Amino acid sequence: MKDNKKGLYNKLFVVALPIVFQNIIDAGVSSADVLMLNYVGQSSISAVSLANSLVGILFMFLFGIGTGIAMLSAQYYGKGDLKTIEKVEGIGLKFALSIAVIGATLCVVMPKTLMRIYTNVDNLVEIGAGYLVIIAPGLIFWAVSAVYMAILRCIGKVTTATVLEAVALV
Repeated sequence: MKDNKKGLYNKLFVVALPIVFQNIIDAGVSSADVLMLNYVGQSSISAVSLANSLVGILFMFLFGIGTGIAMLSAQYYGKGDLKTIEKVEGIGLKFALSIAVIGATLCVVMPKTLMRIYTNVDNLVEIGAGYLVIIAPGLIFWAVSAVYMAILRCIGKVTTATVLEAVALV
């Protein structure tokens, strides 16, 4: 019985440790953003923070899609059904890309309107709108990444996902 527990703990550690590193990397990226913006000024930090609140809504949708496909894929992975995982991945990618394209389009077409959801300060609206336009194309890549990272995690390729996130940080 103790050997089974030890084996389970080892497996959990192998899966959990890379996920912990991924979260640390994500926090590092956010910290790097704040450090870079600190040299530009307080208005930039505030505006980008507000703009990122909007991007956070998109992230919640992508996280939901990633969680959904991960749960489905994990079940099929347990059965050894890789073909169905590919189908689930394709469906998740279509949903994620649809949402990302809508979000990116809104960020390009009406960034000031989006910024006015959070603030009426013209300076912050201008800075935040410029930021939204710049990051808009990246939202599409973010959607693809969210789907593939979810799939990699659920098929036991957590280390691959961690290495990819580390490369993205650099």
